[in-house]
Amino acid sequence: MTDTPQTSVILTHLGTVLCRAPSGVLFHCLPDEAPQNDILSVTDTTVRTRQGQTNLIAVPRDDAPETLCIRHDTHYLCAEPGGAVTLRDAVSVWETFRSATAGDARTTPDMQVHERRPTPKRRLRRISRTIHQIGNSSTLPEIFSQNVAHLQHLNPGWSYRYWGEKERHDFIYDHYGWDILRRYLSINPRYGAARADLFRYLCIYQLGGVYLDIKSSANQPFETMINDNDDYLLSQWKNSPTEAFSGWGLGPEIGFVAGGEYQQWHIMAAAGHPFLASCIETVLTRIDHYTPDLYGTGRLGVLRVTGPYAYTFAIYKMLEQHSHRFIDSERSGLLYSYVQNHTHFFGRHYSQESLPLVL
Repeated sequence: MTDTPQTSVILTHLGTVLCRAPSGVLFHCLPDEAPQNDILSVTDTTVRTRQGQTNLIAVPRDDAPETLCIRHDTHYLCAEPGGAVTLRDAVSVWETFRSATAGDARTTPDMQVHERRPTPKRRLRRISRTIHQIGNSSTLPEIFSQNVAHLQHLNPGWSYRYWGEKERHDFIYDHYGWDILRRYLSINPRYGAARADLFRYLCIYQLGGVYLDIKSSANQPFETMINDNDDYLLSQWKNSPTEAFSGWGLGPEIGFVAGGEYQQWHIMAAAGHPFLASCIETVLTRIDHYTPDLYGTGRLGVLRVTGPYAYTFAIYKMLEQHSHRFIDSERSGLLYSYVQNHTHFFGRHYSQESLPLVL
């Protein structure tokens, strides 16, 4: 579809636009981050939801003639928080839509516009030999020192950088300025995982290397995983019913991505890679537009705003445009967690939070 001011697009009650992935599956997202060629037109009548193929019929509501209820037989399309689209057998607020021009859809009233895409950085073609990890204390906690020593022993010649909270603040300000640091600080400090998500994208975009969650490890040298011509490595969960991580990373919000979410507890990338520029832009856009109704709180809020769902969406929409390679992280030697019951290891877990993610 050509994105012109005359094009009629379908807006959800959340202010998002309906889109169709290359696979045909329906999703919705903010107009600012919608892949241009995927935006659904009001003239499109056949789409796929996760329940199967659907013919759309626009039906005005008696109590709101300008509102479209898009249905198939007696089932109505429903745009759920976070990007999922399902079918329901009754109409409430969630099942209502309206039409708008593509230009109007991208105009957010009363929203101050801030720069979201980082200043372009010269793209390197080699993943730098540096390991990055994040923690909340100013120095590496003793409990992790043995694992760090193990990683350094496995990877001689590699440098290691631990990023405490102050170091992260200084890095963001020095490399990205106050406008992006302000957004980082607007993340509720009770959601430390969300701040760590945004920082890893900012850090690896600038410096490149291997990011690894502080709870994660490896049993093989990184040199055995990274080829000389690699500039971005991606991995997905082994999540079929008979595999170790059955059901992981298969949220309906990213149901249009075959195999589910891309893992971001590890990131192996060259500095300046466009995937990370897209991740940064996507996360900043979602922070700017955050409401609990649109993205939720707790675990789902983190997944959708800064975490694997946002990361996956940002990369998926440009996957075929830039070089990358998929690996099996488990078979390659990465360990998701060397800490048993890691969700209880760091005190109160963000999944237990009910406060808004963005202040």
